[in-house]
Amino acid sequence: SSVLTLYMDVFDIHSSTQIEYDSSVSKKEVVGYENKNGLYCMDMLVKAEQKNNINDLLYQQLTAVLPVKARLIKKKMPVYVLKFTGSGMKDFILSKDTFCSYGFSGRGYEGTGVFLKDFAKNYLTNELNLPVVDETGLAGRYDIKLSISLRDQETLKDALLKNGLFLEKAEREVPVIYFYK
Repeated sequence: SSVLTLYMDVFDIHSSTQIEYDSSVSKKEVVGYENKNGLYCMDMLVKAEQKNNINDLLYQQLTAVLPVKARLIKKKMPVYVLKFTGSGMKDFILSKDTFCSYGFSGRGYEGTGVFLKDFAKNYLTNELNLPVVDETGLAGRYDIKLSISLRDQETLKDALLKNGLFLEKAEREVPVIYFYK
């Protein structure tokens, strides 16, 4: 993986708009796919009682061994806000599952036990190329099956609207990965 991919995983960031670079760091050092010396592989063994802190432990290791460091900052930027119309969630069923499982492609999204904040962050952010912030007020877990006939933003927005959800462009303060040396 590149430095970028490792830190995006650790910080659970899904949009390339949430990346910033200090003047001492070149993008090439962070992305590094064409440079084989810029790719890394990391395995970690942790005690069972440490499994809930794995991202913190991984972050500590990354900052100790990688030539480029990163930290999270907050920044106000353009986002989409996911909102609920108040009815119509035919493809979003309250789930009995207490764990999350999902998958998506250009044809849509299918998940069980999914929180809408994770649906927004993992799927919608990927499809819309901007961070998506969940402001639906719906805190439950859902089984979601969203089929998209054509992979474009309008088709996705129409599918969401049929399920009582809509997207609104706004500005919000969101986490941003800041790369430095």
